[in-house]
Amino acid sequence: MYKIYFLDKVLQIGGKENESAIPTKKVKNKKEFLNFFRSWLQDDNRQSYRIKGYKSKKMFRHLKNSIHYVKAAGGVIRNQENEILFIKRWGIWDLPKGKKEKTEDIIKCALREVREETGVENLNIVSLLPSSYHIYFHKGEAVLKKTWWFAMETNSTGPLQPQREEDITEAVWLNKKECNEALSKSYRSLRESIGKSICKLI
Repeated sequence: MYKIYFLDKVLQIGGKENESAIPTKKVKNKKEFLNFFRSWLQDDNRQSYRIKGYKSKKMFRHLKNSIHYVKAAGGVIRNQENEILFIKRWGIWDLPKGKKEKTEDIIKCALREVREETGVENLNIVSLLPSSYHIYFHKGEAVLKKTWWFAMETNSTGPLQPQREEDITEAVWLNKKECNEALSKSYRSLRESIGKSICKLI
């Protein structure tokens, strides 16, 4: 099953019908699926849907090959005070992440992005968390981004340095209560993909 988020709506590919209260759209083949997807993207009144028709992996591959696809990675970082590192970008709470460069693997990408966006060093990867998928538009073109998330720990106590040139205005350590409040004001894709994993870390 794949959950792909666009703004506050989700396109769920596969999964059991009773797992979701959203309506089901049945498609017969690749052409019908991609036609529905394109119209869904352009619909200002779009709703969330579960797509059913043929194998989920094949359907996702068809989608990925029909759109500009990028890979990214980021981290859920916990310090020795049992706090989680959040950033604020464009006025919305988020976690440090960014696009993978051609010459690096996904782990190096996650570590680099956290360092660049927050200034935190001495990072240690603890585990791999669920990935997330979301769609955004860049220069009029739809982009599908997959983000690999990693649980990390650090003993760093230095000052945080939000990467202003990437429109990050804040980088802060949040306790459990503050973390839950930030998640409630963050992106749906973040809450539903790794929200539970974040809460288990603190």
